[in-house]
Amino acid sequence: MINRFILDNRKPRKKLPCPSCNEKGKFTPYIDIETDNYLDPDSCGICDRVNICKYHLPPREFFMRNPHAKDQFNLNKPITKLVPVPKPKPDFHDISLVKKSCSLYKKTNLYSSLLKYFDKASVENVLTEYKIGLSSTWPGANVFWQIDPQNNVRAGKILLIDAETHKRVKEPYPHASWVHSRFIKKGLLDEFNLVQCLFGAHLINKDSSKTIALVESEKTAITAAIAYPQFTWLATGSVNQLKYETLKDCKDRKILVFPDLGYLDKWQSKINEISEVLNVYTEIVDILELTSSDVDIREGYDLEDFILKCIVKSKGLEREYEYPKEWDLF
Repeated sequence: MINRFILDNRKPRKKLPCPSCNEKGKFTPYIDIETDNYLDPDSCGICDRVNICKYHLPPREFFMRNPHAKDQFNLNKPITKLVPVPKPKPDFHDISLVKKSCSLYKKTNLYSSLLKYFDKASVENVLTEYKIGLSSTWPGANVFWQIDPQNNVRAGKILLIDAETHKRVKEPYPHASWVHSRFIKKGLLDEFNLVQCLFGAHLINKDSSKTIALVESEKTAITAAIAYPQFTWLATGSVNQLKYETLKDCKDRKILVFPDLGYLDKWQSKINEISEVLNVYTEIVDILELTSSDVDIREGYDLEDFILKCIVKSKGLEREYEYPKEWDLF
């Protein structure tokens, strides 16, 4: 039953209003591969806002709630064997875009906000190493370039960081976009097949003796890389990117995993499945769950919040970066 119904990935992608949070263009419904029609566009699908809405009604649960629907879809009929369709190859950006934007990283708000916590040399080194560039989308906006281990530029995520608070600007709307989306909107590209990799993936093979440390947010990876340079810090960019296709570049490596507060179980489940296939040794670090207050949990803190809070509490905003004993896992 489940194999017959898949999330709608047809192009052009059509997103619907979420039946739970009512956000427009955030709901991906399931389709019937036999008829190419929606299973039930009003309920059966998943909301893109996995950190906020969390709505997901899979086909199996849909049929449990609506047993009469089985007759409509004639589930006893054998599924027609489909001819596998080759996955389209990913598109890449020209490396010249990266070089141009990265030469202007000092004009980003991210650069200014990091200087409130770290010394200039450390900030400039990490922004250069992780290929952080300037975007003209909003004044002071930066680009987190996704470059794979083969130095292919797979994507550029554009975010606006508040120079004073070091937080993402989400009002009056989330200031987030993609380089390819901007190019398409300007008529510079007709289409772009986005196939993401981990943020920081180009550093995976720089020092294979280093343990990989995995977080969700790109900004968190940057901050952690300054504070704890003994690890190679990578970011998934979202919970949805915690999958085999994204993590395959980490094959045969040791990985420390730092879930955001409240997502320990979800990350644990996904990591367990992936690690067996990739032959990686993974360890979930739950120090945030052990040390955070109720306020931290409500605010959805991640590792960066933990690091910056330690710095603020320390004398003169200076501290010697020694990771907690619990992290010494290998």
